[in-house]
Amino acid sequence: NNKIEVDAVNNGSIHHSIVSNTNSGNLQIRAGDGGSGHEVNIYTDGLFAATFDNNQNLGIGTDSPTFKLHVNSTNVSDNVAYIHHNNAAQSSGDVLKVRSDAGDNAGSALLNVANNTGTALYVRGDRNVGIGTTSPGTVHGVSYGTTKLHIDGGTDRGQIVIEGDISAALVLSDNGATANQRVFQTVVNGGNYQIK
Repeated sequence: NNKIEVDAVNNGSIHHSIVSNTNSGNLQIRAGDGGSGHEVNIYTDGLFAATFDNNQNLGIGTDSPTFKLHVNSTNVSDNVAYIHHNNAAQSSGDVLKVRSDAGDNAGSALLNVANNTGTALYVRGDRNVGIGTTSPGTVHGVSYGTTKLHIDGGTDRGQIVIEGDISAALVLSDNGATANQRVFQTVVNGGNYQIK
């Protein structure tokens, strides 16, 4: 049932093969049948491009991926990743979705954006967010309980700027109180500062 099959044989055993199966409709690229530690490497114009290793990790720009998807660039002007939903009529769906099925836990991260000096944005597994910190809710080693957003300016200022063309507002709400008790609101509107 194989329309095309190309095999690399060693001592009578098939070690590498490319198979087009007419029953399943699948194209199979197999490395290391009957062995271990084999990889599938892809080259373009004689240069290494990508690899699938024996741990099912995919490396682009690296031949030793340490993640399920590992993209590496050493070019000073590269755009390393780009996700584009190219339809102006989009009305539903997620352009990028990150999900873990581990439930709320503080031991892992859903998102960790960092440079070589520290973390910029950290979304912890319990859905608490740190800007400039990987420990939202902990200050000088002391935990202040559930903290949905923690901004740490480090040696600089922990500053928030809220800007709008017409007005800018900060609203603090206690959803457990009645509607007329639960809101603290500050508004800058037309140069006037209001507290409600």
